[in-house]
Amino acid sequence: MAVVVDYFVYSALFSSDMGIQIKILPTSYATIQALFVGLFIPIISSIVPIQRVMAKNISDSISTNRSQNKGSIITIIQNSSFNKAPYLLIGVILVIYGASIYVFLPLALISSNFGLLLLVFFGILMGMIFGLTIFVSNF
Repeated sequence: MAVVVDYFVYSALFSSDMGIQIKILPTSYATIQALFVGLFIPIISSIVPIQRVMAKNISDSISTNRSQNKGSIITIIQNSSFNKAPYLLIGVILVIYGASIYVFLPLALISSNFGLLLLVFFGILMGMIFGLTIFVSNF
């Protein structure tokens, strides 16, 4: 739909005034990103809630009067048996993610590289969606 609107706006307003040709059709990379964001992320994020509903009886799934929380389990872990490797790995990945945004965002702005700028914004958006998914899955 946006391609059709862009075509009419370009042909009606800018084609005679600008004197240059502008590509209206999106690239294949942009199409793949749009499909990923628009289709695959909602499908993947709906898997866990559907599995939770399917594991219960239909009356328990539909009921809004009762609380969904069943209780809390507290586990005490001794320091000698605590595995620090997953926390260290996640920490290193998140530091690299934050440092790359800190480096590449100003680089894209200074060099006027709009492709890199949009890629950085896409990475920030994916990080926000991932963080919100992790946040919601903990409740």
